[in-house]
Amino acid sequence: MSSQRVMGLTFNNVETALRVRRVMRIAVLMSCLALINFIVYADTSPGEYYYGGIVFALAIPACGYFGAANRDRNLLCCFCGCSALAALSNLMVAIFLIIYVSDLDDDFQDDSFQQPDTAVVQFGVT
Repeated sequence: MSSQRVMGLTFNNVETALRVRRVMRIAVLMSCLALINFIVYADTSPGEYYYGGIVFALAIPACGYFGAANRDRNLLCCFCGCSALAALSNLMVAIFLIIYVSDLDDDFQDDSFQQPDTAVVQFGVT
């Protein structure tokens, strides 16, 4: 049985070495995507909330990277759990977006749909 080296770490099991390499690559990819997202939307979302968000966005891949590097089950569990919740959240957003767009499409195909000529705005007059 030959030992495998992954980013300076030595593993006796080939399967474990492949899994560690995969987790580390995913963690680095997630970090790069979070940084790109931060750079692209930096002008549109200023404030402390936005800068705090990048910390949390980078904390999840850091858990995966250091969990794999240090063979820490707690960090890997945090990485997997948070990634699963993020995937579930993104799936729900995609489903709601599809429903919303299909509802808009039905409104525009309806012949009785007409845009009003004038808009009436009332400000809380009692």
